[in-house]
Amino acid sequence: MKLAENHSCDSQKESTHTTNVEVVDLARERVERSLQILKDISAKITIFAERVQQQVSLSGAEKISPFVLHCIYRADMILAWLFHETGDEKYSNGKDICNRLLQTIDVRWKTAGMLFPKFIRI
Repeated sequence: MKLAENHSCDSQKESTHTTNVEVVDLARERVERSLQILKDISAKITIFAERVQQQVSLSGAEKISPFVLHCIYRADMILAWLFHETGDEKYSNGKDICNRLLQTIDVRWKTAGMLFPKFIRI
């Protein structure tokens, strides 16, 4: 996702000079590649989120890493953006899957946050 973010916008500054066609073509190619990467990764993370949701349903959220939460949260934001830009329902569905997982796991992290100060006093 970081790669896609770095190249998702045309980094060429507006100027009064004529634009080099090769530079514009290269920038367009990078934007298209970045968007494709975002789409591919979003699809894979949606599948990952479904599998994590199944695992959480079976064994609880106690062993879920904060890195998983971060990944799902970022995917949720990107899926929302993709849906906004394209209107494609698959991105909305992926966002819903990520949202459900985040809501499920949220209870676990809120509980940990309440218990943490008690452990500090010990």
